[in-house]
Amino acid sequence: MIGVRRMARNNKRERLEELRREIIEEFFIKGFQGKRIHVWFYPEYNGVKGYLGTQDIAFVGSNPGCSCFPTPYDKVFYKALKYMRFENAHLTDVLKIRAKGEKVDKYFKDRALLDKNLEYLSREFEIIQPKLVVAVGGRAEEILRKKFPRMRIHRIMHYSYLRRFKKDEWYPRYRREMESVKRALLEAEKDLHS
Repeated sequence: MIGVRRMARNNKRERLEELRREIIEEFFIKGFQGKRIHVWFYPEYNGVKGYLGTQDIAFVGSNPGCSCFPTPYDKVFYKALKYMRFENAHLTDVLKIRAKGEKVDKYFKDRALLDKNLEYLSREFEIIQPKLVVAVGGRAEEILRKKFPRMRIHRIMHYSYLRRFKKDEWYPRYRREMESVKRALLEAEKDLHS
């Protein structure tokens, strides 16, 4: 049985790697609607698998920023994931495109671009088969609830909001966010078995 689970996990990882290559080709190599766009995927870091995580839970942000990874906030996010045993969770964004400021709003208003990204996100969900989708921030939650109304979605604060708190509060606050995810996942699993 363990061999079968490992094969399924590897198959999911291979399918995610293939999808990532396709997204890179679509946006960066060929260019979307004639424009080359930089894409980004959560990397493996500190024992957390990032985009290539295959656990049946997905953490979905709205879009990648333009900061160099890992920021202090990224480190807290990954540390909290690891603490709660979500090292193999699937980490992704609605938009795979790096943007900041006004460009973010512009990209979200571009219907063709958003639809293409949502198509890719749907394919990620087909691969992962998440029991729970965790919306990392309000914009992600709004989009996910519209596009995937039948999915179980749980919202947490985006880790970049930690900048509003004192540094010594960052990890305890975000660990509490992850504890709420653990409770929501247990509830989702209980509902599946009832």
